[in-house]
Amino acid sequence: MKCVDYYGPDDTEELYNLETDLNEIKNLAGEADVCLIQKDLRTAVDQWWFDTGGKDAEFYETEAFKARGRK
Repeated sequence: MKCVDYYGPDDTEELYNLETDLNEIKNLAGEADVCLIQKDLRTAVDQWWFDTGGKDAEFYETEAFKARGRK
């Protein structure tokens, strides 16, 4: 599973099953059958944030992502 949290006005949350949805098309966040997984991942992210004092994670941009912006 991959959990994505956006910190901002709406605090958007995304959750994807990377075994069945490699392209991250179906956002599972909020679905009943994954609520415990989502809660555990959210707790882990919150703990990391607390442990690091809110330190920003290193930004990693793949070559494929960079290429999308080129003309």
